[in-house]
Amino acid sequence: MAEKLPKLLKMFYKKNGPCLKMPQGHPDEEILACFAQNLLSGPESLEVSSHLQSCSFCAEVLLTQIRVARGKNYNLPQELRAKLKLIADSEKGRLFEIILKNAEKIFELIYTNGQVLMGQEMIPMQGLRSRNIRDFKDSVLIVKDINNIRVEVKIDSCSRGCFNVTVSVRNKKTLKLLKDCRVSLIQSGAELESYVIDKTAVTFEHVLLGKYSLEVSSQDSGLADISVDIKS
Repeated sequence: MAEKLPKLLKMFYKKNGPCLKMPQGHPDEEILACFAQNLLSGPESLEVSSHLQSCSFCAEVLLTQIRVARGKNYNLPQELRAKLKLIADSEKGRLFEIILKNAEKIFELIYTNGQVLMGQEMIPMQGLRSRNIRDFKDSVLIVKDINNIRVEVKIDSCSRGCFNVTVSVRNKKTLKLLKDCRVSLIQSGAELESYVIDKTAVTFEHVLLGKYSLEVSSQDSGLADISVDIKS
């Protein structure tokens, strides 16, 4: 199928002409496939390339398409290749990413490689997008399994311009809360706060909007790296 894709797309666009539709600000799968096969016009290709370098979700979709059509050599910009490699490496490792936009106690989920807990259901980013769910009032709880643990990050809006972030860690199989894990809040390489989970979770209060790292570690080694970016 991958070998036939360029011919099929060329036939389609010869008949219908290229049409760059970006629903809700994101290119759909067909547009990404055309971009990967170099079937878009110059301006369209530049627009999609620029979007991919700033949107990790769409970059993941493109990475999936490339994996399905394995063996093909795509002529992608060097910056985009580096981003795709970073995403691929993070999937193998312990990186947990969360990007939100905050406005009047409403969180708009821009991107996460975890799953959002809604009631008893855990929904990945793709599922939220298909259901047109992106806004969360007051708080959002995001979960990610990393190796043998489950990391839960809850972000609450406490006042305009700041938020609370709560981190808990569970055994992935038993879902039993793990104690004695240390969680450190870091910004620009400087540790701001650091606490040991002695009961159920660690909460950092009144954190200003911005980009932070949360490092979860045990006495023996690091367990998870959480990237939290809350935009205004």
